[in-house]
Amino acid sequence: MKKTLMTFGLTLTVLATAVAFPAFAAEEINLDGTGVLIAGGDGEATIEGNIIYFSVRGEGEVKITDLAGDAVVHAFGFGEGKISENEWKYEGRGKVVAKGSNIVIEVEGKHLHLIAAGTGSAHLEGEGSYAIRHIILPLPILPLPIIESLTAN
Repeated sequence: MKKTLMTFGLTLTVLATAVAFPAFAAEEINLDGTGVLIAGGDGEATIEGNIIYFSVRGEGEVKITDLAGDAVVHAFGFGEGKISENEWKYEGRGKVVAKGSNIVIEVEGKHLHLIAAGTGSAHLEGEGSYAIRHIILPLPILPLPIIESLTAN
């Protein structure tokens, strides 16, 4: 199975929408910084850092570990749930939304659509596409262009 591993921590006051999605295939991608990551495809993802918004939908498994004790997690359509005071695990098909000042999010599955915003790092591995936006200033009325992307041949 091809994998998409993401570890991307982000801190923002504004979420921006990406316009284009560079493709990646059977490739490992590492990202660090502050901004918004939007990704879709099949594989694995691990996201960690100060995440102000995280959302994933699709089919597979999502595990969230809260290292600071302040995470907020909501799931729709998945089985299982909270496995300890600071850990959640969901399997099946559905959507998970989360935020936290120091969280680790591990995702593995198919037909995944992921959005993460905040400060940290991300590691992607698998088949699909992604886009990032580096947010320098909180400018809610100015759409920011995608300024960094990687396309695998």
